[in-house]
This record gives sequence, C-alpha cells and structure tokens, in this order.
Amino acid sequence: VRNVDLSRIVGNMLENAIEACRRMEYGHRSIRLNATVRGDMLVLVMDNTFDGDFERYSDGRVVSRKRRSGVATGLSSIEEVAARYDGAARFEAGGSMFKTSVRLDMVGHVGL
Repeated sequence: VRNVDLSRIVGNMLENAIEACRRMEYGHRSIRLNATVRGDMLVLVMDNTFDGDFERYSDGRVVSRKRRSGVATGLSSIEEVAARYDGAARFEAGGSMFKTSVRLDMVGHVGL
C-alpha cells in the first residue's frame, strides 16, 4: 500500500473522529485506531465516540453534517482508495460509537 494512500485513509479517519469528539457536549470522548494484517489484507479499524446524530441516504451512504448537500467527502475518499486496492470501507453507527473499517489488498497491488 502506497504511503500517500495510507496517509489519505488514516488522515481522513482521524479528522472525522476528532471533529465528532469535539461536537460532543457531554460524556467520555475517545478515539481508538487498530491496524492488523489478515492474510494479504491490511485491516484498519477506528472507533470513536460521537453525539449519536448522523444521517444516511436511502442507499446507505453517510451524509456529512458539514456538507449536507452530498456524501461526506472524507468518507467517500476513504471508499475510493479502498476500492483501488480491491478492498472496502464500512461505516457503522450505534449508540454513541462510530466505527470505520477499511480493508486493503496488499499483495495484488504491489506495483501501483
């Protein structure tokens, strides 16, 4: 995985998590990032607290509260990079936790 692509993913994940924690008016704020290798896949998971307020389009895409006119650009950027590595990005919200998961194929794209 190219450094620039990894930086783009992790940078967007952190930026979104920090902003979500800043919006919290009460409660414990936390951000946890975990990276593991499973077979040929690099798996990045970020869990962060948030205020529980989010929106989705009917197709499941998360809508940014900064950019209500469209899909969150940071999230779509993460999805775009994951797709280039035959991977996937997933965004889940439950209660006061938001989870971002990204899988990237490290072997099939050595020459990118």
